[in-house]
Amino acid sequence: MERSPQRTLDIGVVIWTQAAISISFNFTVVFLPFYIASVSRADRETTLLWVGMIMSVAPAMGAVGAPFWGGLTARVSPKKIMENGLISHTVCVGIVGFVSSLPLILLIRLVHGFLGGISTIGMIILAALVRPVELPRHLGLFHSAMTLGQIVGPPLGALAAVTFGYRGAFLLASGALFICFLVTSRLLTPVPPQPREPGSPAAVPLSAYAAWGLGMMASVQVGFLPSVLPELLQGMAVGGEQALLSAGGVVMASGVAASLGAVVLSRLTRWISADRVILVTALGSAASLVAMSWSRDVWTFTALRMVEMGCIAGTIPLLFSLFAGKGQGRTIGALNAARFTGNALGPILATVILARSVPPVLYSAIAVLTVVALGLFAFVRGRERLSMRDFL
Repeated sequence: MERSPQRTLDIGVVIWTQAAISISFNFTVVFLPFYIASVSRADRETTLLWVGMIMSVAPAMGAVGAPFWGGLTARVSPKKIMENGLISHTVCVGIVGFVSSLPLILLIRLVHGFLGGISTIGMIILAALVRPVELPRHLGLFHSAMTLGQIVGPPLGALAAVTFGYRGAFLLASGALFICFLVTSRLLTPVPPQPREPGSPAAVPLSAYAAWGLGMMASVQVGFLPSVLPELLQGMAVGGEQALLSAGGVVMASGVAASLGAVVLSRLTRWISADRVILVTALGSAASLVAMSWSRDVWTFTALRMVEMGCIAGTIPLLFSLFAGKGQGRTIGALNAARFTGNALGPILATVILARSVPPVLYSAIAVLTVVALGLFAFVRGRERLSMRDFL
């Protein structure tokens, strides 16, 4: 496929718009638990559970919506779906700052999650724009753009919440999403519907479901931390505004590692099979997570979190590259649902365990579940290939 200037512009719009969207989302994630605590009239344990539910419901509904929106691209232009998703995000993020009722915030986040699906559509557009051989590299850049939001968004969000208050910070994030809508609407070339190509599998392959489980646990590792950072930092004797700024720094450092990991590991597939890279990175992330049990200060904790994120974040685009292709909107949507599910499960799992136990139990539980998911993925992939040599 010859690369025209317009096609290059389209790819750039998709990747950099995703970066801006991710910045806006992570802008609010870092202070959302603090905002919920500030408006809650419940006790500590109940408030912590509300934090988990509110932070989890949007990605949970995203998991429901991702396959739906991915399949819809067979009949509707992906660009049109992306525009509608951006408008829904703009509205939902903006109004949260004007709501103090926890059940109502939960409802808004529920609607917000289902009407999203922008990352699913972005990957479908990329699959339509680039050659299959280029897809791992571009998916690595796409996921690096998403993790870029974890670098820039949290410290900006923490600073905005301290400077302008929670309501002003929500409005800033909403305005940024509206700008993303304008850029996409004006600069991205119309993308036709993406029906399934003749000869491509009609059903999602079994190994894609195994990849779903591993992708879900990878996303649990990525998403569990912000919801419990206030508690973890308190255990490290960090409180007040310093805790809010430290939370932004931890999440920012995690995003740096994740962004680098997504780019570097996707390029390794030129010389090493994606299956082998996935095996090593998933095991490395689990080991780093267990090692976090022995951290006693913010610096050690952050360093181990960066190693963990550098490994596991690169696993996600590699899983997508194994199955994504032109016209495979349903499979892409199903795999992206794993990311949403993990983002939803992470805060719930973290808050429930930490409300009743201690951090080492939380870290160990997530590490063990990751290794189990990896083993299942390796087994199914090996059975499909009639050999386990790719994992040795």
